Amino acid sequence: MVAEDIVRELLVVNSTAERRVALMQEFNALLTEDEEQTQFAIQIIKEHRKRYPDSKKETLLKGHWLT
Repeated sequence: MVAEDIVRELLVVNSTAERRVALMQEFNALLTEDEEQTQFAIQIIKEHRKRYPDSKKETLLKGHWLT
């Protein structure tokens, strides 16, 4: 029961998500101060991630830019 109590008291922190948010905020500040341009850039990044979910060579070679 002692171990169970310890686990229940642990605080869970999503440091990966926090790092992503901080990185995006830093990127936005460097990229542009125009909100419309920022939203456009985010849309482009989302589309790119959809087309290329990883950075493997075979994934990139299957990309739409070759057709």
